Amino acid sequence: MLSALQLSLKRILTDNLGQCIKQIESSLDPRREAWNECLKLLTDFNRLERENMNNLLSREQYNQDFAKLTQRTLFLIDSLQEGDLSAARRLREEIHERILVVTRPEQRAYMERFFSKNYFKNVEYIHYGAPLPTERFDLVLLEDIQPEPLSAMLMEQYVEGIGSYILYFGEKFPLDRARYADKVYFANSIFSLYARIKEMLDFLKYYEQQ
Repeated sequence: MLSALQLSLKRILTDNLGQCIKQIESSLDPRREAWNECLKLLTDFNRLERENMNNLLSREQYNQDFAKLTQRTLFLIDSLQEGDLSAARRLREEIHERILVVTRPEQRAYMERFFSKNYFKNVEYIHYGAPLPTERFDLVLLEDIQPEPLSAMLMEQYVEGIGSYILYFGEKFPLDRARYADKVYFANSIFSLYARIKEMLDFLKYYEQQ
């Protein structure tokens, strides 16, 4: 789930550069070069803030240096690799729930990018038109980013036949939302996909304990 972490870090960066750098530091393996780069950023950020507090910089110089630090932080975030993350972070983010992704052949490679095997340990894929597996899944994702007649025709069949909760990934759900309000949840962009998955899995974890 590296891409989800990167998106989260960028959101933090827009509000608080120092917090973003500290969050990066806590996520990285100290043995990796990315961690060393993060420490350099943190050192430069603390020095910049200290000099600013002591009125050693003009407002223009402070803004320029702050912008440079922001760009360096963005570059570090974009250059992160799976191996840069600490073992504790990876373990904390691993998802072992069983997820079924229903997609189209031409979209499968695209969807697989969202489910790194480093984090999602039990994901299976089928294509529209294939029979539903007999085994139980914790969550089923119906990919419908670019709606086609085939997927629309099969949507009701899948929604009715799937016994678990469903996440619809697209913008034009072809069925009556009110009818399936207690079964189908929605994500209409790549930015909301991970958030909806986490919310649904958290719901299942706590709901099933009741």
